Amino acid sequence: MVLGAKVASNDVVGHEFTHGIIEMTTGFAGTGEPAALNESYADTIGNAIFPDTNQREWKVGEDSVAGAIRDMADPTTFGDPGHYGSMTAVCGDPLFCSHAWAGVTNRAAVLVAQGGVPGSSHPGIGRDNLGQLWLSALAKGGSSDLFLDQRLNVWNTCREAVGSPINGRTYTSADCDHIGRAFDTVGVMAPLELGWTRFFGSADFDVTIHAGQSLVNGCTMADQILRGEDPSGEKRTSTVANGLTINMNDEWGATVTVRGAAANANDRRVTYHVWTRWEQTGIVAVDEIYAKPANTTDQQCRNPFGDFPTTVLWSTATAGHFSTFLDGAKGDTTLNAGVALPAGCRVGGILGQNYVHGHPDGIPVPLNATGENGFEVTRPSVPPNVLDASVHWWHSGISAVRVGVAYEMLAPPGVNCIVPGVLQPAP
Repeated sequence: MVLGAKVASNDVVGHEFTHGIIEMTTGFAGTGEPAALNESYADTIGNAIFPDTNQREWKVGEDSVAGAIRDMADPTTFGDPGHYGSMTAVCGDPLFCSHAWAGVTNRAAVLVAQGGVPGSSHPGIGRDNLGQLWLSALAKGGSSDLFLDQRLNVWNTCREAVGSPINGRTYTSADCDHIGRAFDTVGVMAPLELGWTRFFGSADFDVTIHAGQSLVNGCTMADQILRGEDPSGEKRTSTVANGLTINMNDEWGATVTVRGAAANANDRRVTYHVWTRWEQTGIVAVDEIYAKPANTTDQQCRNPFGDFPTTVLWSTATAGHFSTFLDGAKGDTTLNAGVALPAGCRVGGILGQNYVHGHPDGIPVPLNATGENGFEVTRPSVPPNVLDASVHWWHSGISAVRVGVAYEMLAPPGVNCIVPGVLQPAP
């Protein structure tokens, strides 16, 4: 290793050695978010090995001749983004953004270590524990990981360590919830149950998510965030305070038209309208921020049975139709009508699973609309312990459609919600 005299410093040496570990394990790709994760992991672990003299500071290269080159706690000090929604505005070319974009997950790491997350009194896990936790999470990564993958890898590492120590520290559910909130604060948030919608081709449609679902255990909706992203990396967000409307350069956009929490602070129901002027590809998401009692986790706010991961189960039955001779079609199918769940189980939400040539394609979404086919999956007015799912589907005369249902199950610990022949643990 050869370092120039101006930048040589303890934490930069730690940073560069960490790159060696990354290269021999995860091997992140060299552009976009994977490249930024490469830099962020190196910054974080390098700073954990050689902390600043002032333990509340998180600067990189501060003891070199040239002085600090980045500030993990406040990336904007050096012109780097500290929030996911600011990435493109700061650095418009993903080929050259790795050091700048690293500011987003660097800031999340600092919040995990020393607290300061808005709405949370958690003091943080400490710098040494952060380094060990990040190393453990790094081992779960892959070369094409995005920021959301890091969030999930760190959170899952914490969940696996609840009740068992890493580096001598025993983790708790409150620690894992704190980690999730830290990533929320920098805009890296989209757990499966919050429902992403992808659309392809020109479109003008409404999507309703979380119908009939309420927050529990004393939690209320503090804010909701409408988020859009297109393949170029352009991102827009809008909160309740600024109208819940996004406009992606006058090419496409979305607006929340119904928000259940406006009338009832426990109601999770949201309807948003998506429009496009041209053939577009985009992603729309609605994120939730909760006000909650002390020591209550986000998972407990959504799940009345306690603090443990929601189980996702897939239907064995699918709905769909194939063209035979240039005959486009549309229809409605109810899957699993009247099928009851085992005692203690209930449906928290449903999403649609697209299938191509008999194999699952992509992640579950409430609506999938392309120029050739699509579907929308909704939950009829039925008791929460039955599996009825309504599937509206359509296809052109040269296409086909096939969709199953992904059920988000809520149940007490240890209860198996699988109905033999009806539900399965994977699509």
